[in-house]
Amino acid sequence: MRVNQLDALTIDNEVRIILLSQIKVIVKFFKKKWFDKISPELEAILGFLLWRLSIWPMGATYGDRLQNLVYRSEYKANLTKTGYKNEGVNLNEFGNGSLRATKTQKFLWLILGVGGKYLWTRTERFIAHDVFSDELEENSWKYKIYQLMKKIELLYKLFTVINFVVFLFDGKYVSLLDRILWMRLVTSRKTLSRFVSFEYLNRQLVWQGFTEFLLFLMPLINIVKIKKYLKSMFSTQTVSEFKDDCCPICMSSPINTPYLTQCNHTFCYYCIKVQLMQEEDHNCVRCNQKITSIRRLN
Repeated sequence: MRVNQLDALTIDNEVRIILLSQIKVIVKFFKKKWFDKISPELEAILGFLLWRLSIWPMGATYGDRLQNLVYRSEYKANLTKTGYKNEGVNLNEFGNGSLRATKTQKFLWLILGVGGKYLWTRTERFIAHDVFSDELEENSWKYKIYQLMKKIELLYKLFTVINFVVFLFDGKYVSLLDRILWMRLVTSRKTLSRFVSFEYLNRQLVWQGFTEFLLFLMPLINIVKIKKYLKSMFSTQTVSEFKDDCCPICMSSPINTPYLTQCNHTFCYYCIKVQLMQEEDHNCVRCNQKITSIRRLN
């Protein structure tokens, strides 16, 4: 159950990230400041739509449904626990509709989970703008509210960590919001077999290992030498075909800023300089001698 709940939470986060990325693609032609300004509103609208299409009609998020989970009202379950125990029913695997989360709990989930997050983000942005503009005094009410919000945020993170540790022990409430609202995830249908396919996971592991191997191998490969070797193998042009007033590297004629090598062959300055910077043991294209020095052609 703990693994299913954590998997469902991960799936819901991924769904939200994918949808937000699609929204960013849609509005990418607008000004970035405009998108950053209304991003809390867009996230709130997206959260409302996900809630309206999943939790409100089905009593579970999309990730929960994929993991065969549904929200149960723990308040109702506690009232009827004694009766069901006498009948030998396991409430952790009970999908009775009478124990599903109530409309009030679902609505409070929207108010606190979506509306609360939006109001907190918008208020924090409004106050932080004045705090970091160096125009706000430390004894002003906005600065005091900002400090209070920081303390509340720290307490919220602390309680979130405590709730997660408790969840690892009892497996009841995966999030602090679920604990506050007494909404517990339980198995929807106990007869549904859990089938896990590791094909995608194996594919990801193989490609990740292959990618790490390439990242380790690529710096050890001299691409310039390989390119030069392949070019010499498949090139049909001979040294005699290069004209004297033509750079044998970029083929430009006349040569731009001509420089002369110690073997008395002329190249464009940028062409020969780049070649020497990329490869210290660069050989002359015309005579195949190692280039040791270059000088400006007067």
